[in-house]
Amino acid sequence: MVGLPARGKTYISKKLTRYLNWIGVTTKVFNVGQYRRDATRSYNSFEFFRPDNEEAMKIRKACAVAALKDVCDYFTRELGQVVVFDATNTTTERRDVILSFAKENGYKQVKLSSPDYIDCDKEEAVADFLKRIECYKLDLRPAGRQQGQELVVHQDLQCGQQGDCEEMTYEEIQQNYPEEFALRDQDKYRYRYPKGESYEDLVQRLEPVIMELERQENVLVICHQAVMRCLLAYFLDKSASELPYLKCPLHTVLKLTPVAYGCKVESVFLNVEAVNTHRDRPVNVDVDREPAEALETVPDHI
Repeated sequence: MVGLPARGKTYISKKLTRYLNWIGVTTKVFNVGQYRRDATRSYNSFEFFRPDNEEAMKIRKACAVAALKDVCDYFTRELGQVVVFDATNTTTERRDVILSFAKENGYKQVKLSSPDYIDCDKEEAVADFLKRIECYKLDLRPAGRQQGQELVVHQDLQCGQQGDCEEMTYEEIQQNYPEEFALRDQDKYRYRYPKGESYEDLVQRLEPVIMELERQENVLVICHQAVMRCLLAYFLDKSASELPYLKCPLHTVLKLTPVAYGCKVESVFLNVEAVNTHRDRPVNVDVDREPAEALETVPDHI
């Protein structure tokens, strides 16, 4: 991020990070201001930010370097995929430091951690890796491309088939597919019913919907509970493990109002009697166990 204070950098950082994590790209914000607050413990006055305050400038630069080191650890140890470096970054010197860091660490550490390049010179390893990519591009012949195209056509024809558990209640699924019922409890976000889809699949399908919602102002969305959970997870910045267990009662309007760095949620019950379809996250799940008693209600079919 680049810009003067109070221009929305942190707001954009959090929104971008929320979106990327929602679609499955592991992302984290590194806010240099927080490093500065931790280093100085208290805010005295604007004097700290004067460019001629040499002592303060040293502290600010040290905080940026510390944040960049943590960025490196996030990529290499925590296997992060994207970092948002949230700071003013208004000087050419600071931006050059960041660009140099990215050039030295971003490509080489992520791409060249392969055992193929142990004890190799870094520059030679980069050149070799790029040539390797070019070699792979030569493998796909015209027949292979045709096969890929035919596969796409075949898959499109299969998309009209419904899942095996379509229109079944939780109780019916438990009776007819006990092992599938238990498997779903193990990882509800990624589990797919036979010939069905997972919450992870649904998130991918909803990506263009999110893009459209972000462009609008007042919007009413009428949707299935599973879709509502995915949308709520995006706007409330919930993790993949939390998403499938968000409470979305039937016949209820959930009003989301944007506030700083997030959304305020208001629940409006429409006074229409309905059963409770919510299932809490199971505890101590074992795929070989007998599934717990299911709710006798129509489930969210996903």
